[in-house]
Amino acid sequence: MYSFREQPTTTGEMKVYYVLVGQYWTQIHDDNPMFKQALVSHKVPYSKFRLCKTNPYADGSRRINLMYEMGQAIMGWKRKKSDMGYHGIQCVLFCNKSNIISSRLLVDGQKLARERFEDERYFVYLDPNEENYENIRNSFQKAGWKKVGTSKKNLEILEIIQTD
Repeated sequence: MYSFREQPTTTGEMKVYYVLVGQYWTQIHDDNPMFKQALVSHKVPYSKFRLCKTNPYADGSRRINLMYEMGQAIMGWKRKKSDMGYHGIQCVLFCNKSNIISSRLLVDGQKLARERFEDERYFVYLDPNEENYENIRNSFQKAGWKKVGTSKKNLEILEIIQTD
């Protein structure tokens, strides 16, 4: 579902953008102080997350950031295309410290990402050496994601196929 939000352009004019709003998530700009604080709270380095300088509210944007409540959960999606022709929408960030079950947040986030990016392949890389790897993998699997392989860097690749 879309809502409207006014944002200043580089010339200072106010422009209305469509903003994604789901059952749990609201789209948010990565320069928003609340989003930056949420990254700190979840121990995600802002410098590594800021992937491009395009306006995430613009129609052709390559990524979206989502935040639940006051940053209790955050999620990021990015359009990715590799040199080998491997392409799709990657879940680049998912952190949850809320009382909402992670798989529910993932499903709602997927719906919003599909509204923005439409019919594309959705995937995530999971690091088996991560501290909470089993919990994270289980949350994705409960949300309908399936293992499709392993990357050259030994990261597990999960994918979800659109069923609607």
